[in-house]
Parts: sequence; C-alpha cells; structure tokens
Amino acid sequence: MRDDDELDDRDNDQDLPSRRRRRDRDPDDYSEQPHRGTMILILGIGGIILPIVMGCAPVGIVLSILAWKWGKKDQRLMDDGQMDPEGRGQTQAGMICGIIGTVINALYFALILAYIVVIAGFFAMAANAPPPGQGGPGMPAPQPQMTNPAPEMKPIQKPVEKPEIAPKPKAGRPPIDDDELK
Repeated sequence: MRDDDELDDRDNDQDLPSRRRRRDRDPDDYSEQPHRGTMILILGIGGIILPIVMGCAPVGIVLSILAWKWGKKDQRLMDDGQMDPEGRGQTQAGMICGIIGTVINALYFALILAYIVVIAGFFAMAANAPPPGQGGPGMPAPQPQMTNPAPEMKPIQKPVEKPEIAPKPKAGRPPIDDDELK
C-alpha cells in the first residue's frame, strides 16, 4: 500500500511513479492489448447523434449497442490485466453513451411505431365510415324516404290551331289571278 503523503511531498523526483499511471509497466511490453476507448466513445456518441440529428435510428441503434457491449467487454479485459488500462475513462464514457443511445433509439422506434398505429387507425375508421349523407355516430340521422311517391302528373295540352296555308304554285307557270279567268 502506498502512502499518498509521499507522492504529494515529492520534489520532482524522477524515480517515483506518476499519479496518472495505475501501475509501472515497461513501454516495450506488448503483452497487453491496446485499448479501444476512442473508438468506443465515437460509436457511443454516433449512436446518440444519428437518430436525433438525421433520424437514422437503425444505424444509431447498431452503433449504440456496439459501444455498450464492446465497452463492457473492454472494461472486463482491463480489470483482468489483458488490456491497456489507460483508456478506461474513454471506454467508460463510450459505454455510457452507448446505453443512452440505445434508450434514445428505442424511444425513437416506439414513437415511429405509435405514429404508424395511429395513422393505420385513421385509415381503418375512414374505411368503415358510412358514405356521406348516410348518418353515423355524431352525424344527423338520414331523412326517411317516402314509400308511396305522389303520382306523376302530366301537363295539360291545348289543341294547336293550324293556320291555313295557300297551296304553292307549280314551278314554270306564273300564278293565275281570279280576274284573268273571267
């Protein structure tokens, strides 16, 4: 166990370990895997941003789930000493962003599904509605139709008087006057 007072009272001694390092390790020791904290953080932020800004929920949910699962796996590897622990903060932040992105994307999908159900309900109601003028809930009742309509009435016609028409003279001969015959 280290004494924190010794680390605070040091006078820039180079032989004491830095407070930022969790343990001493040789820079040439490559037995640990490098951390993926930056990648996980980018995936988590992308999973939050894509559905909000671009409405691209299918891609956003994939990125969010990847950030969540890979962040959890990498933290476990860091705890076991198999991965570089310096990226723990970025990995944890990316995992948290992945969780938030998954929730946002799930809500986005739920809203889209609710919208589709409501629109489908309106179409179903419109398909089952009675034709205009037939009545229905909230509409006036249709007027009763008469079963025995009034008999059809015919107009009275007056006989038309025909005027007398003089016969037409035959072609080629001039008309004869009555005075000429006498």
